[in-house]
Amino acid sequence: MASLSVKTINSLARGLEVRRLLSGGSSTGLADLHRATGFPKASLLRILATLERCGEARRIGGNGEWVACTLGATAVGDSAASLSLLVRLDETLAELARALPWPSDAAIRHGPRMRVVASNRAMFGKTWRRAVIGHEIDMLRSAMGRTWLAFTGTRERDALLKQLIPSGASFQARRTAALPELAAVRERGYGLRDPFYSGPDADEDAQLSAFAVPVLGDDGVLACISCVWNTGVSDTPRVLQSCLVPLVRQAAKLEHRYSSR
Repeated sequence: MASLSVKTINSLARGLEVRRLLSGGSSTGLADLHRATGFPKASLLRILATLERCGEARRIGGNGEWVACTLGATAVGDSAASLSLLVRLDETLAELARALPWPSDAAIRHGPRMRVVASNRAMFGKTWRRAVIGHEIDMLRSAMGRTWLAFTGTRERDALLKQLIPSGASFQARRTAALPELAAVRERGYGLRDPFYSGPDADEDAQLSAFAVPVLGDDGVLACISCVWNTGVSDTPRVLQSCLVPLVRQAAKLEHRYSSR
């Protein structure tokens, strides 16, 4: 039997190609998409608007770059509420970019690690255009991981620590040593990156550090928001003095939206 000749839908093929490029793990601008596909920019804008309307893509912090929604949805679930949180995180980071001298990231727990789901680094110039969205970071050594562990419920924290630090006499000391640091994070309200942890943003030209605060909801920690800085330009006390209060205020705004308290 002769095979049927079926016409393909070129517009669908172009949309799927753009969706594939957006799923690469970092935010992508219109110029980058144009170079990669050769599609006219007017066509790309229509494709992006369609993907956004269908919940398949989202703009990052109003900086003209795009990312596939599944980068965040895989970490927080595929519900409308989860996508709403991702949009709010983008808006929050856009506001922080206007208020702070240093960039910010947002992350959500994904198994025993933290996954970066939003960032405003691209709004701070080319030196900060690092592909961090989609990266998974260490729970025990990163600022956002320590903050999540410190502010989550006891049952979740204990289960995570068992995953992160296996049982056995040689590991028990590490688990015991982690607890005072987490208690200190709860006491002061923010977590600091381990100075020996390079994070998802290792750079030969700059040593970076970070602090993070939690966004709390009725069921626990919704996300963590960080401030990242170059340690060769500023130090922890100065960064905290200028950035901690604005970061806490933005986290509180998000909590007001997602908590009944």
